Amino acid sequence: MKTRKLVLLICDALLLVVLILQLCLKAGDRTKNFTISDEVDEVTIANAEGSFSLVKENDSWFVGDKKYPANETYTSALVEAGMNIKVLDKVASAANDAVLDRYELTEGERLEVTFKSKGKTVRSLYIGKEANASSQTYAIFDDQKDIYLTAQNLRNEFDKSISYLRSRTVLDLDKTQISSVSITNEKGQTWSLARMGSGTDIVWNSSNELLQIDETKATDWFNSLASLVTPSWYEEGENPGGQKIISAKIGVGFKTVSLEIYRLPASGDSASEKYWASCSETPYPFEIAGYAVQKFQKSLEDMAK
Repeated sequence: MKTRKLVLLICDALLLVVLILQLCLKAGDRTKNFTISDEVDEVTIANAEGSFSLVKENDSWFVGDKKYPANETYTSALVEAGMNIKVLDKVASAANDAVLDRYELTEGERLEVTFKSKGKTVRSLYIGKEANASSQTYAIFDDQKDIYLTAQNLRNEFDKSISYLRSRTVLDLDKTQISSVSITNEKGQTWSLARMGSGTDIVWNSSNELLQIDETKATDWFNSLASLVTPSWYEEGENPGGQKIISAKIGVGFKTVSLEIYRLPASGDSASEKYWASCSETPYPFEIAGYAVQKFQKSLEDMAK
């Protein structure tokens, strides 16, 4: 092969490599990150059914008009998802309603999410339908006219309800501060147990002075009463009915926490019993699971040596 021809072939090969690199770089340029640098303290979610807001006050999140305490884990995940959103490509321009309808971005179909920092909107997000790959969605950012394909399913991230984002925590007490418990059972019988002192210098007193208390059993039981979560809440003032089966009073620090537990009448083909309760720590009645009810169905004899 002649030298001149060989040089031309090498040049052609180099030009091909350069072209491929340019095409790759051009494709890479389509990938973009929409980031928020400000600290988000309010998120509003709106869909066809209505809207609600998450608001941060004194380092705690609250959800809805009634400002229910929010689930911190779920809320943090939602906010983090909005802080940095990766898009893969611009797919269209929102020139008219026909284009918006194609991607389910018309008003009434789209999910609208607004992020604020100190009253200032730092991101507005319109979320449309899922792409063919269900892990992706179509979206419009900050009132722009461009429609993007996102690298994540934004509907899964942000299409949440107040019920989902609301905290399920009823009690989160300092177990070391629980000093006494009084239980009245379904038969109207009341017994009580109290502890005084700290560390290795603890004295247990009960309503049965003749009973010797097992310190390990009593401590474990006190500790088990420090936390209580609910599967679901009722509305404030709602009374689901049923029969009261337990009244409990927990002395913790300088206050007394009261808890009333009710058994609901059997309904349908369900073989399992259902319960609800009210607590002095919240104005909202709540469903209480059977395993949680059992913690309050102990007898004083269960604490004996």
